[in-house]
Amino acid sequence: MKKNNPEILYHYCSLETFLNIIKNRTIWLSDVTKSNDKQELRHLKSMAKLQLLTAQNEYLKRYSETPGFTYDFKAMESLNNLAERISLMEIFSTWVFCLSEEPDLLSQWRGYADNAAGICIGFDFEYLNKISTLQPNPDVMFQLKRIKYEETDTSNFYAKQIDIENTPMDFDAFKDKCKTALYSSFSQAPFYKNSSFSEEKEWRISLTHLPSEIKELKKNLIIPQELQEYMKFGECGYIAKQNKLVSHVELNISDIKNAIKEIIIGPKCEATDDDILYFLISQNILENEDDKSIDIYHSSSSYR
Repeated sequence: MKKNNPEILYHYCSLETFLNIIKNRTIWLSDVTKSNDKQELRHLKSMAKLQLLTAQNEYLKRYSETPGFTYDFKAMESLNNLAERISLMEIFSTWVFCLSEEPDLLSQWRGYADNAAGICIGFDFEYLNKISTLQPNPDVMFQLKRIKYEETDTSNFYAKQIDIENTPMDFDAFKDKCKTALYSSFSQAPFYKNSSFSEEKEWRISLTHLPSEIKELKKNLIIPQELQEYMKFGECGYIAKQNKLVSHVELNISDIKNAIKEIIIGPKCEATDDDILYFLISQNILENEDDKSIDIYHSSSSYR
């Protein structure tokens, strides 16, 4: 049974980041490979070569003795080389904005909100989801999805994509299914993580820039007009963070008042409700003291 989508998704951040999000009307999607999970992207990509070889063996076993069967070894060698590079993480460009279904989780406060001295921003799910579903151009690879933590989800991914039992003998059809599986593993890898992170109940906004050799030669990122009404991608920038140089892509959110539903003040944050309230009024997010369109409250955690 498909899980119900949450009404609000929460982003934990420092007080400084919160101020910048509100003042600049932007959120940053950061290089996913610089996250706190050293296995980031690897759960799905590391299986690419093995699963492609398995699919080839099953395909050959099924049809090799059938009259009229043909097999293009050169074409498959090209796909195998691509799978090898994907497995070795040699080709990728993925940036993510991380969110959680949990509004007041201590591990999130400690790990992502300046050791609980920060802020948790509650974003309207439908607002974010509408942005992702407006995108008609698949080459952009802009997605909002729930993270999968189960090992069975990972191990079954390629089998579902290629599905030998429902693949005809025609080699081109088989090759296309293999290619689609590799495309998908590239773009879906950010949504598979180690089960040790399952407490976070994470969702992500992900932007994957496919290299030209995979996505058939669109050199520039093209954002459809419908999407531009809600978000506009800025240029890729860089910051220094924990001894790393981290790239990010800025997404401008002009209608930020409708994007944000809650603001939770961290257990160790010294900002008051009134501080947040009057800051939002000063930024024309709230109209006045009586504007309750954004709920402002303190964490219930006693952490100090």
